[in-house]
Amino acid sequence: MPTSTIPFDPSLVLGMVIDLSRLDVLKEIAEAQKPVDSARDRVNALTRQKLSLDMTMRELITIGADADSLEQLRQEIAKVLQAIIGAATDLGSQVMIAEDKIANIKNSSEQQQISSQIQSPIDFSGSQLKTMPLSSDTMNMDVQYFRYEQNSQEDESHANSISAYVGEKIGSFLGPSYGSQAAFSANSAVNRNLNSNTLQGTVVVCINCTHKNARVFSPIVLDVESAIENWVKFSKQPWGAQSPDLMQKLALEPVNPGDEGNGMPVLVGESYGSSFVGFVHLQKDESTSSFK
Repeated sequence: MPTSTIPFDPSLVLGMVIDLSRLDVLKEIAEAQKPVDSARDRVNALTRQKLSLDMTMRELITIGADADSLEQLRQEIAKVLQAIIGAATDLGSQVMIAEDKIANIKNSSEQQQISSQIQSPIDFSGSQLKTMPLSSDTMNMDVQYFRYEQNSQEDESHANSISAYVGEKIGSFLGPSYGSQAAFSANSAVNRNLNSNTLQGTVVVCINCTHKNARVFSPIVLDVESAIENWVKFSKQPWGAQSPDLMQKLALEPVNPGDEGNGMPVLVGESYGSSFVGFVHLQKDESTSSFK
Protein backbone atom coordinates (compact mmCIF):
# COMPACT_ATOMS: atom_id res chain seq x y z
CA MET A 1 0.00 0.00 0.00
CA PRO A 2 1.41 3.45 -0.85
CA THR A 3 2.47 5.29 2.29
CA SER A 4 3.93 8.61 3.33
CA THR A 5 7.46 7.97 2.18
CA ILE A 6 9.91 9.16 -0.43
CA PRO A 7 10.20 6.80 -3.42
CA PHE A 8 13.72 5.52 -4.00
CA ASP A 9 15.83 3.91 -6.67
CA PRO A 10 18.82 1.65 -5.84
CA SER A 11 20.76 3.09 -8.81
CA LEU A 12 21.05 6.46 -7.03
CA VAL A 13 24.42 6.12 -5.32
CA LEU A 14 26.25 8.91 -3.51
CA GLY A 15 29.04 10.41 -5.60
CA MET A 16 28.01 8.69 -8.84
CA VAL A 17 26.61 10.01 -12.12
CA ILE A 18 22.82 9.66 -12.10
CA ASP A 19 20.23 9.20 -14.80
CA LEU A 20 17.72 12.04 -14.59
CA SER A 21 15.04 9.85 -16.16
CA ARG A 22 15.12 7.76 -12.96
CA LEU A 23 14.25 10.90 -10.98
CA ASP A 24 11.33 11.60 -13.33
CA VAL A 25 9.96 8.13 -12.57
CA LEU A 26 10.27 8.75 -8.82
CA LYS A 27 8.43 12.07 -9.20
CA GLU A 28 5.59 10.32 -11.02
CA ILE A 29 5.34 7.72 -8.26
CA ALA A 30 5.31 10.46 -5.62
CA GLU A 31 2.48 12.24 -7.44
CA ALA A 32 0.52 8.98 -7.59
CA GLN A 33 1.00 8.53 -3.83
CA LYS A 34 -0.14 12.05 -2.96
CA PRO A 35 -3.93 11.36 -2.88
CA VAL A 36 -3.34 8.29 -0.70
CA ASP A 37 -1.25 10.28 1.76
CA SER A 38 -3.95 12.96 2.00
CA ALA A 39 -6.71 10.39 2.47
CA ARG A 40 -4.72 8.55 5.15
CA ASP A 41 -3.98 11.80 7.00
CA ARG A 42 -7.72 12.52 7.10
CA VAL A 43 -8.50 9.04 8.48
CA ASN A 44 -5.82 9.40 11.15
CA ALA A 45 -6.96 12.91 12.11
CA LEU A 46 -10.62 11.86 12.46
CA THR A 47 -9.64 8.75 14.42
CA ARG A 48 -7.64 10.85 16.88
CA GLN A 49 -10.60 13.19 17.33
CA LYS A 50 -12.95 10.24 17.91
CA LEU A 51 -10.68 8.81 20.60
CA SER A 52 -10.37 12.23 22.23
CA LEU A 53 -14.15 12.70 22.30
CA ASP A 54 -14.62 9.22 23.73
CA MET A 55 -12.20 10.10 26.50
CA THR A 56 -14.10 13.32 27.19
CA MET A 57 -17.36 11.37 27.35
CA ARG A 58 -15.93 8.97 29.94
CA GLU A 59 -14.60 11.85 32.02
CA LEU A 60 -18.00 13.58 32.02
CA ILE A 61 -19.70 10.37 33.13
CA THR A 62 -17.12 9.99 35.89
CA ILE A 63 -17.83 13.45 37.30
CA GLY A 64 -21.58 12.81 37.33
CA ALA A 65 -23.01 14.05 34.03
CA ASP A 66 -26.43 12.48 33.38
CA ALA A 67 -27.40 10.65 30.19
CA ASP A 68 -29.79 13.34 28.92
CA SER A 69 -27.16 16.08 29.04
CA LEU A 70 -24.71 13.87 27.12
CA GLU A 71 -27.12 12.90 24.34
CA GLN A 72 -26.03 15.72 22.03
CA LEU A 73 -22.38 14.78 22.53
CA ARG A 74 -23.19 11.15 21.70
CA GLN A 75 -24.81 12.25 18.44
CA GLU A 76 -21.76 14.30 17.49
CA ILE A 77 -19.47 11.37 18.26
CA ALA A 78 -21.65 9.18 16.06
CA LYS A 79 -21.25 11.72 13.24
CA VAL A 80 -17.48 11.58 13.65
CA LEU A 81 -17.63 7.79 13.45
CA GLN A 82 -19.57 7.99 10.19
CA ALA A 83 -17.03 10.48 8.88
CA ILE A 84 -14.23 8.02 9.74
CA ILE A 85 -16.02 5.26 7.85
CA GLY A 86 -16.47 7.53 4.83
CA ALA A 87 -12.82 8.65 4.95
CA ALA A 88 -11.65 5.04 5.25
CA THR A 89 -13.76 4.09 2.24
CA ASP A 90 -12.23 6.94 0.26
CA LEU A 91 -8.77 5.79 1.39
CA GLY A 92 -9.46 2.33 0.03
CA SER A 93 -10.51 3.79 -3.33
CA GLN A 94 -7.43 6.02 -3.50
CA VAL A 95 -5.16 3.08 -2.67
CA MET A 96 -6.52 1.03 -5.57
CA ILE A 97 -6.18 3.96 -7.99
CA ALA A 98 -2.63 4.72 -6.82
CA GLU A 99 -1.54 1.07 -6.98
CA ASP A 100 -2.69 0.84 -10.61
CA LYS A 101 -0.87 4.07 -11.49
CA ILE A 102 2.35 3.02 -9.73
CA ALA A 103 2.27 -0.41 -11.37
CA ASN A 104 1.89 1.19 -14.82
CA ILE A 105 4.73 3.63 -14.10
CA LYS A 106 7.07 0.85 -12.98
CA ASN A 107 6.14 -1.37 -15.91
CA SER A 108 6.84 1.42 -18.41
CA SER A 109 10.23 2.29 -16.85
CA GLU A 110 13.50 0.39 -16.99
CA GLN A 111 14.19 -2.46 -14.59
CA GLN A 112 16.04 -1.52 -11.39
CA GLN A 113 17.66 -4.78 -10.33
CA ILE A 114 20.73 -4.55 -12.57
CA SER A 115 22.21 -1.32 -13.92
CA SER A 116 25.52 0.10 -15.10
CA GLN A 117 26.95 3.49 -14.19
CA ILE A 118 29.61 5.81 -15.52
CA GLN A 119 32.63 6.18 -13.26
CA SER A 120 32.30 9.08 -10.84
CA PRO A 121 34.15 12.30 -11.83
CA ILE A 122 34.68 13.14 -8.15
CA ASP A 123 38.14 12.92 -6.65
CA PHE A 124 37.16 11.06 -3.47
CA SER A 125 40.58 11.50 -1.88
CA GLY A 126 40.40 15.29 -2.22
CA SER A 127 36.68 15.79 -1.51
CA GLN A 128 35.26 15.91 2.00
CA LEU A 129 32.07 14.14 3.04
CA LYS A 130 30.45 16.25 5.76
CA THR A 131 27.34 15.88 7.90
CA MET A 132 24.99 18.84 7.56
CA PRO A 133 21.43 19.54 8.84
CA LEU A 134 19.87 19.87 5.37
CA SER A 135 16.89 17.54 5.72
CA SER A 136 14.23 17.29 8.44
CA ASP A 137 13.39 15.10 11.41
CA THR A 138 10.07 13.32 11.03
CA MET A 139 8.40 10.39 12.75
CA ASN A 140 5.48 8.27 11.56
CA MET A 141 4.17 5.79 14.14
CA ASP A 142 1.56 3.07 13.76
CA VAL A 143 0.28 0.72 16.46
CA GLN A 144 -1.77 -2.44 15.87
CA TYR A 145 -3.12 -5.09 18.26
CA PHE A 146 -3.23 -8.73 17.15
CA ARG A 147 -5.41 -11.01 19.30
CA TYR A 148 -4.23 -14.59 19.75
CA GLU A 149 -6.62 -17.53 19.93
CA GLN A 150 -5.01 -20.65 21.33
CA ASN A 151 -4.97 -23.43 18.69
CA SER A 152 -2.41 -24.93 16.33
CA GLN A 153 -3.69 -23.09 13.26
CA GLU A 154 -3.77 -19.75 15.06
CA ASP A 155 -0.10 -20.10 16.02
CA GLU A 156 0.98 -19.81 12.40
CA SER A 157 -1.70 -17.28 11.49
CA HIS A 158 -0.77 -15.00 14.40
CA ALA A 159 2.91 -14.90 13.43
CA ASN A 160 2.14 -14.50 9.73
CA SER A 161 -0.27 -11.62 10.30
CA ILE A 162 2.27 -9.73 12.38
CA SER A 163 5.16 -10.40 9.99
CA ALA A 164 3.05 -9.28 6.99
CA TYR A 165 2.13 -6.06 8.79
CA VAL A 166 5.74 -5.34 9.77
CA GLY A 167 7.05 -6.18 6.29
CA GLU A 168 4.56 -3.82 4.62
CA LYS A 169 5.35 -0.94 7.00
CA ILE A 170 9.14 -1.25 6.76
CA GLY A 171 9.16 -2.15 3.04
CA SER A 172 7.11 0.90 2.08
CA PHE A 173 9.68 3.12 3.79
CA LEU A 174 13.07 1.46 3.28
CA GLY A 175 12.35 -0.79 0.32
CA PRO A 176 11.35 -4.42 -0.24
CA SER A 177 14.73 -5.83 0.77
CA TYR A 178 14.61 -4.33 4.27
CA GLY A 179 10.88 -5.08 4.44
CA SER A 180 11.42 -8.81 3.87
CA GLN A 181 14.22 -8.87 6.46
CA ALA A 182 12.00 -7.14 9.03
CA ALA A 183 9.12 -9.54 8.26
CA PHE A 184 11.37 -12.58 8.79
CA SER A 185 12.74 -11.18 12.05
CA ALA A 186 9.23 -10.37 13.27
CA ASN A 187 8.01 -13.87 12.45
CA SER A 188 10.90 -15.43 14.37
CA ALA A 189 10.42 -13.11 17.36
CA VAL A 190 6.70 -13.87 17.60
CA ASN A 191 7.17 -17.62 17.24
CA ARG A 192 9.59 -17.60 20.17
CA ASN A 193 6.82 -16.21 22.37
CA LEU A 194 4.12 -18.59 21.16
CA ASN A 195 5.50 -21.42 23.29
CA SER A 196 3.77 -19.89 26.26
CA ASN A 197 0.19 -21.07 26.83
CA THR A 198 -0.74 -17.76 28.44
CA LEU A 199 -0.32 -15.46 25.40
CA GLN A 200 -3.41 -13.29 24.90
CA GLY A 201 -2.28 -10.99 22.11
CA THR A 202 0.52 -8.83 20.75
CA VAL A 203 0.78 -5.07 20.36
CA VAL A 204 3.04 -4.14 17.44
CA VAL A 205 4.62 -0.69 17.25
CA CYS A 206 6.17 0.42 13.94
CA ILE A 207 7.99 3.74 13.75
CA ASN A 208 9.54 5.21 10.57
CA CYS A 209 11.82 8.22 10.92
CA THR A 210 13.77 10.56 8.67
CA HIS A 211 16.79 12.44 10.03
CA LYS A 212 17.77 16.05 9.44
CA ASN A 213 21.51 15.36 9.21
CA ALA A 214 22.46 14.60 5.61
CA ARG A 215 25.89 13.63 4.27
CA VAL A 216 27.15 15.99 1.57
CA PHE A 217 30.40 16.31 -0.36
CA SER A 218 31.71 19.78 0.52
CA PRO A 219 34.04 20.88 -0.92
CA ILE A 220 33.88 18.82 -4.10
CA VAL A 221 37.13 18.17 -5.96
CA LEU A 222 36.83 16.80 -9.50
CA ASP A 223 39.20 14.40 -11.17
CA VAL A 224 39.59 16.37 -14.41
CA GLU A 225 40.80 13.50 -16.58
CA SER A 226 38.07 11.20 -15.32
CA ALA A 227 35.43 13.93 -15.74
CA ILE A 228 36.42 14.53 -19.39
CA GLU A 229 36.49 10.81 -20.17
CA ASN A 230 33.14 10.26 -18.46
CA TRP A 231 31.57 13.23 -20.25
CA VAL A 232 32.39 11.65 -23.61
CA LYS A 233 30.65 8.46 -22.49
CA PHE A 234 27.73 10.32 -20.93
CA SER A 235 27.10 12.65 -23.88
CA LYS A 236 27.80 9.85 -26.40
CA GLN A 237 29.67 12.32 -28.61
CA PRO A 238 32.84 11.21 -30.42
CA TRP A 239 36.01 12.59 -28.91
CA GLY A 240 36.95 14.06 -32.27
CA ALA A 241 33.99 16.42 -32.00
CA GLN A 242 35.66 18.13 -29.05
CA SER A 243 38.47 20.63 -29.51
CA PRO A 244 40.67 22.22 -26.83
CA ASP A 245 39.59 25.72 -27.90
CA LEU A 246 35.91 24.83 -27.66
CA MET A 247 36.40 23.18 -24.27
CA GLN A 248 38.23 26.24 -22.94
CA LYS A 249 35.47 28.50 -24.23
CA LEU A 250 32.77 26.41 -22.59
CA ALA A 251 34.72 26.30 -19.33
CA LEU A 252 34.79 30.10 -19.15
CA GLU A 253 31.05 30.47 -19.64
CA PRO A 254 29.01 31.00 -16.43
CA VAL A 255 26.60 28.28 -15.32
CA ASN A 256 22.95 29.30 -15.59
CA PRO A 257 19.91 27.66 -13.93
CA GLY A 258 18.70 26.30 -17.27
CA ASP A 259 21.94 24.46 -18.04
CA GLU A 260 21.14 21.36 -15.98
CA GLY A 261 19.84 19.51 -19.02
CA ASN A 262 23.20 19.85 -20.78
CA GLY A 263 25.28 18.77 -17.80
CA MET A 264 26.37 15.49 -16.27
CA PRO A 265 24.42 15.20 -12.98
CA VAL A 266 26.26 13.75 -9.98
CA LEU A 267 24.66 12.83 -6.67
CA VAL A 268 26.62 14.79 -4.03
CA GLY A 269 24.41 14.33 -0.95
CA GLU A 270 22.03 11.90 0.69
CA SER A 271 19.67 11.91 3.65
CA TYR A 272 18.87 9.01 5.96
CA GLY A 273 15.94 7.22 7.50
CA SER A 274 15.48 4.52 10.12
CA SER A 275 12.77 2.23 11.44
CA PHE A 276 11.88 0.73 14.79
CA VAL A 277 9.67 -2.31 15.42
CA GLY A 278 8.57 -3.16 18.95
CA PHE A 279 6.39 -5.93 20.41
CA VAL A 280 4.35 -5.95 23.61
CA HIS A 281 3.15 -9.50 24.36
CA LEU A 282 0.15 -9.64 26.67
CA GLN A 283 0.01 -12.78 28.80
CA LYS A 284 -2.59 -14.10 31.20
CA ASP A 285 -1.21 -14.83 34.65
CA GLU A 286 -3.42 -16.84 36.98
CA SER A 287 -2.65 -18.05 40.47
CA THR A 288 -4.59 -19.48 43.37
CA SER A 289 -3.92 -19.48 47.06
CA SER A 290 -5.68 -20.73 50.14
CA PHE A 291 -5.61 -19.55 53.73
CA LYS A 292 -6.63 -21.22 56.98
